[in-house]
Amino acid sequence: MNSLIPGYFALLMLVGAAAGKTVPCTGPFVKKMPVKPVVEISLAQKTIHVCDRSKPRECEWASATFRITNCGSSPFYIPQTMANDEWHGGFEDIFTGSFGRNGPLREQGAADYGADYHPDVLKEIQESWMLLMPGEFYGGTMALRTAPTAPGVYKVIGRHVPPQLSDEINANLSTLKFPVLLEPVDSEPLYLKVVK
Repeated sequence: MNSLIPGYFALLMLVGAAAGKTVPCTGPFVKKMPVKPVVEISLAQKTIHVCDRSKPRECEWASATFRITNCGSSPFYIPQTMANDEWHGGFEDIFTGSFGRNGPLREQGAADYGADYHPDVLKEIQESWMLLMPGEFYGGTMALRTAPTAPGVYKVIGRHVPPQLSDEINANLSTLKFPVLLEPVDSEPLYLKVVK
C-alpha cells in the first residue's frame, strides 16, 4: 500500500465516489490534525441465520471488510495484522443488540509464541510495521468473531485495536521518526439482521 502514488489514490477516491461508496478522506489534509485515522467496515451480507450454541460448527459467521485510512497530514505506524489475536492489535467487531439469555457465541483467536520469544519492539516497528502515509489505507476481509444466538437487528462497529505495549516501550517510542497509532479507532455503525 505504501507504493500508492497520490494521483492513483485520487483515482481510487473518484471511483469509490462514483460507485456510491463513502470516501473517508476529502483533501486537503489538515496540518492541525497530523494523525487522523478513520476506520470503515462493510458487511459482506446484510442478513444471516441465528447461531445454535449447541452446534457451533454449523453457525453462519458473517464476514466484513475492515479498512483504516490515514486522513491526517503525517504518517503513522501500524502493525500489518488483520485480526486482533495478540499484542500487535488489529481489527475486531463490536456487536450491540438483544442477544437473549445466553449471549452471543464469540470465537477467540490466539497466537502461540514460544517461551524464548522476546521481540525488539522498536526494531520490529521500524523494519516490518506499515508506515501509513497520508491518504493511504490498509485492510482486508475476514469473518466476524461474533455470532448472535437470538434473532434481531444488531449494531456492528469495526474497531482497530492498538498494540499492547509496555510502559517502557511507550516511553521509548519518541525515538521513532513518526508516531505509532496507540488509540482504538471505531467505525461508524452498520446493522446486521439475524433471522431464524
